Amino acid sequence: MKQLKKDDADYREEGVAQLLPCDVRDLRNNLLSCQSIVNLQTWTIIIVSVILFLRHDEFHDVTVEAFDSSLFCVKADRLVSLAVRIKGKCDHHVYTFRLHADNDNPDLCPV
Repeated sequence: MKQLKKDDADYREEGVAQLLPCDVRDLRNNLLSCQSIVNLQTWTIIIVSVILFLRHDEFHDVTVEAFDSSLFCVKADRLVSLAVRIKGKCDHHVYTFRLHADNDNPDLCPV
């Protein structure tokens, strides 16, 4: 039945809309305008997930313990990158991902 509907002359393909940088900035502005710690936490989860291309089941249970401070890159005056351990949906191992500071777009910087 699905294929018959797709073959219909009136069928219009509706793909998934991308999450554009302007959409992410709108989320940031909305969340941070309230000056709430919960909103700051939510923004942090969103930006880390977007930067690392994580699915919901990969980031929803990330805790502070997932960040490996021994792999952080710290310069004298700034934090350059963070390291976080993530186990993907189908992965058999935990992998370490690095989050780099984005000095060109500080409003979208996960660090």
